[in-house]
Amino acid sequence: RKPFQDSPTPAGNSVAAIALIRMHAATDEPRYRQLAQKTLEAFAAVAPQYGLFAATYGLAAVLFERHPLQVVVTGPAGDPAASALEDAANSVYRFGKTVLRVTPGVSFENFPSALREALPHLPADRPIALVCAGQSCLPPTSKPEELRALLESSAAGATSA
Repeated sequence: RKPFQDSPTPAGNSVAAIALIRMHAATDEPRYRQLAQKTLEAFAAVAPQYGLFAATYGLAAVLFERHPLQVVVTGPAGDPAASALEDAANSVYRFGKTVLRVTPGVSFENFPSALREALPHLPADRPIALVCAGQSCLPPTSKPEELRALLESSAAGATSA
C-alpha cells in the first residue's frame, strides 16, 4: 500500500493511475481504464482534504476525464516534411500528449480504434499529421503551422462520454 499524498515526490497510486490512463489511450484495452478508475475512486472522498499534496491525484483525475491527445505523424524516416510535422507536434505542450511517428509499412493492428480506422485512409503520397483524443480525430494536416495551431487551440483532450 502506497501513501496517497505527494511528499515530496508524486504519490505512487496517482502516478499508477496516470500510467494506466495513458496505457488505455495507447492500446484501447478497457482493463487499463477500469483499473485507473478504481484507483481514482478509492481516494475521491479524501482528495480535497490533502490540498496541494493531492496535486498528482488532480492531474490523474483531469487526464481520466479528458482523454490524452495522440498525434500521429506519417512519413518515411528521414523525410524533411515528416520531420517538420514531428517537430511541430513536439513544440506544443499538452499534458498527457503522445507523439507517434509512423513509417510506411507499419501495421496499425495494435493502435487504438480511432487511429486504426483513420490511418489507412490518409494519403500515402505525403506526410500527414493526425490529432486524436479518445474515439475522435481532428482533420489531418500536412502543414506544421496548422498542426501547431490545432494543438494550441485544443484543450487537454476530448471530454469523456
